[in-house]
Amino acid sequence: MFQSKIHLKWSALGFIVAAIGFGSLIWAAPLRSPGPEARDPEESRGSKGAPGTELRPEAVAADKTLIVVNDVTDPVSLDPHQEFDASSENIINQIYDGLIRMDAQGRIQPALAESWQRIDDLTWEFHLRKNVVFHNGDPFTGESVKFSITRQLDPSHPAPNAGLVDTIQDVEVVDPYTVHIKTKVPDGV
Repeated sequence: MFQSKIHLKWSALGFIVAAIGFGSLIWAAPLRSPGPEARDPEESRGSKGAPGTELRPEAVAADKTLIVVNDVTDPVSLDPHQEFDASSENIINQIYDGLIRMDAQGRIQPALAESWQRIDDLTWEFHLRKNVVFHNGDPFTGESVKFSITRQLDPSHPAPNAGLVDTIQDVEVVDPYTVHIKTKVPDGV
C-alpha cells in the first residue's frame, strides 16, 4: 500500500505534466545523423538552425525518432507554491531543488536531503545537505524546510499542488540539518 500510494501520486503528477507537455508537441521526424554527404549547412543544423547543434550518433534514440517540443506558453509563476503547469515547472526545476528528485528511470534520488528514513508509521526523518546556501547567502537548514512546507500548506495562500502533500501534519526541526515530517496517516510522500 505504501509504495503504491507514492507511485500513484508521482504517476498522477507525471501524467498531468506529460499531458500538458504533449499539447505543445509541434514536430516529430526520423532522426538522422549528418554525414560527410551533408554539404548544405542547413542540413546539419539543429531544430533552431544554430551552427554546431548537429545531431551526434550518441544522441540518436533507439527508435530513430526525434521529437522536438516547443513550449510556446509563458510560465504562470516562478513561485513553486503558486504554479502547477508544465511551462512553469520546466523553469522551476532548473532554479529550485527539493529534498528529493526523480531520476530518468523514475527512481527517487537524494537532492537537498542526503538521506531519509521512516521513524514510525507517521514520521519521516530527513538528513539535510550541509554547506548549501540560497542565492542571497542565507544557509539552507531545517528551518528552510519547515518554512517551505508550511507555506505550501497554508490555507490562506492555497497552492495549486498542495493536494500532493496534504497528508503532512507538521514539520519538526530536530537540529539544523535534521527534520521530521509528520503525516496525518501513513503516507510515503
